[in-house]
Amino acid sequence: MIRVSINLVYNTVLTITLFHSNLMISPKHFAQNKLSTNQALMIYSILLNHTIIHYLTNNNNRINHLYNKVAQQAILISHLVLELIYQLKIINKCVVMTSIMIETLKFSILLIKKIILSKVVFIQEKIKKANQFQRTIIIKQMVLIQFTKKNKTKNANNSLFTLTKINKTCNQMHQNKKIGMQSSKQDNRQEKNKIRHSKYNLKQKNKKRIIQLIQTEAFQINNKNILCKK
Repeated sequence: MIRVSINLVYNTVLTITLFHSNLMISPKHFAQNKLSTNQALMIYSILLNHTIIHYLTNNNNRINHLYNKVAQQAILISHLVLELIYQLKIINKCVVMTSIMIETLKFSILLIKKIILSKVVFIQEKIKKANQFQRTIIIKQMVLIQFTKKNKTKNANNSLFTLTKINKTCNQMHQNKKIGMQSSKQDNRQEKNKIRHSKYNLKQKNKKRIIQLIQTEAFQINNKNILCKK
């Protein structure tokens, strides 16, 4: 594995964040401990996106072949950033940033390891089929879920509620589809049973009618014979 210095990772984080105008973060923010919760989460998200998604989307080789290499690099960078955060905590007392990023980094390391070991195949399938924008959303959703568990802020709760609502809606749609398929099968079965019963009932009615006709004819013939004898 390639060894990357802490300073290089630190500079990379700063460089990446400076390119995103919506964050408006400068190196002074790191030194003066002026990072908000959302800004810290965004820094982590951008770093993670640049390490994983950039390789997955811009490399011409097959994605399957890249998983191991990309994940190893991402794990290495994550560990180094984690070490950097601990140093920042000691040097700059940047507690706001560390409390969020440590948890999300730990989660990302586990997630990437799971992808390598193919323990979460559905994530692989999602990333394979998704475009760059969708991949970014997938990763950010995973980070957001873990972030919200540890930080019960209003924005995070709202975001998690939205994600949960979407998941519940999807699950409900899937459940409704299954119920619909089952009910349609049941309806078809009931319809077939009705037809079968109606045919059976018709046959029984016809039998009874024929028997009645035969009995009536027999009764009439019998009466005629009696009258003739008289």
